[in-house]
Amino acid sequence: AAGTRGPLVGAAFAVGAFSVVGVPPAAGFIGKLALFKASIAVDPLFTSVALVALVFAGGALSFLYAFQVYQRVFLTPTPKVKSSPRPLRILVAALGVLVLAVGIWPEPLLALAEGAARVLASSGGTR
Repeated sequence: AAGTRGPLVGAAFAVGAFSVVGVPPAAGFIGKLALFKASIAVDPLFTSVALVALVFAGGALSFLYAFQVYQRVFLTPTPKVKSSPRPLRILVAALGVLVLAVGIWPEPLLALAEGAARVLASSGGTR
């Protein structure tokens, strides 16, 4: 999608950036939530607080960096450039919708991941 232009592409980039940051309802929220839960579950209180702070700081920095890229690419006026091919813009928009759909309805993906984790745990890590 590099170099692709258009309002749908800008929206898809924003959805992807929100997913990387862990903003609901994007798909990355599920992973960020798991990181927070794992950080809180650590036994010593100081370690738990430090891990939660690091996860939060990482998300905040990711948001700043993603917004800077979005601002530079999609909000600054650029000389008139040729529009990207329609199929490419539609593909990028469809991927953005997929990221939102997985964030809104993550159960199928979570069930698949849990099944894979059970298989890996039962194999004992040896071949």
